[in-house]
Amino acid sequence: LRVGAAQAKTFTGRSALDLAERWHGKVEAVPALERGGATRGERTALDQLIVAAAYGDEARARVLLEADPDLLAQAAHWDRARVAAFAEAGNHRGAVILAQLGFDLKAPSWMDMTALHWAACRGNPQLLRQLLELGAPLVDVPGFGSPLHTALYQRWSSFGYRPGESDYVGVLPVLLAAGGEVPADLRP
Repeated sequence: LRVGAAQAKTFTGRSALDLAERWHGKVEAVPALERGGATRGERTALDQLIVAAAYGDEARARVLLEADPDLLAQAAHWDRARVAAFAEAGNHRGAVILAQLGFDLKAPSWMDMTALHWAACRGNPQLLRQLLELGAPLVDVPGFGSPLHTALYQRWSSFGYRPGESDYVGVLPVLLAAGGEVPADLRP
């Protein structure tokens, strides 16, 4: 980290540490950010719930939701996309916890891709199965088509994943079994 970068804040007052934990679920970045001097900002109950999910602490997240059952109803539109954002960033456990708690499985994150699109894009059949079991819909998005199309043509395994973590062949039967249709214009 550049000197001072870890202490920088967004115009809304979020630190790099806040963004890593709460917005992206990238908890593996936290030790380096803390060593660089990053600090946490004040956190609402919703922030705390999302961060608990980021760390895989389902029990803590459930306690926070039980204390305020209207918490998800208060979430802004960008907060509803945390399942997709966590799937995008590779925090599969956090994505599943948020989905189990009722976060929107249709809400897109970056590039308008849903959590299913990100699981397909990353070649993660286990996450796909879990999200489908939780009710994630197979929807098309502009530029990426269906999750099946994404698995076939938008494989981004090198972005934040270690070699061997992606299983695109394993993704295809999961999506086909869920009702995914092979594109009519399937290219080799």
